[in-house]
Amino acid sequence: MDARLFKQRTGQSFIDYLTEVRLNEAKALLLAGEKTIDQIASAVGFNNSYFTAVFKKREGVTPSEFRQRRRGDGSRV
Repeated sequence: MDARLFKQRTGQSFIDYLTEVRLNEAKALLLAGEKTIDQIASAVGFNNSYFTAVFKKREGVTPSEFRQRRRGDGSRV
């Protein structure tokens, strides 16, 4: 499927879709708490510094803050 057709059918670019899938998996791994941020970044296909920047841009918090807020005090981000 070409990029135009993908965007027409999904409403987003392939890169945006892929980033969304990666971040959803990263959020699940962050909540599981078994891996470091660096291990999670690698597992979902990012280098750590880029992962942190993309995560913060999309989610409004760093991966560490997300993990603390969701697991620590039970409040929602």
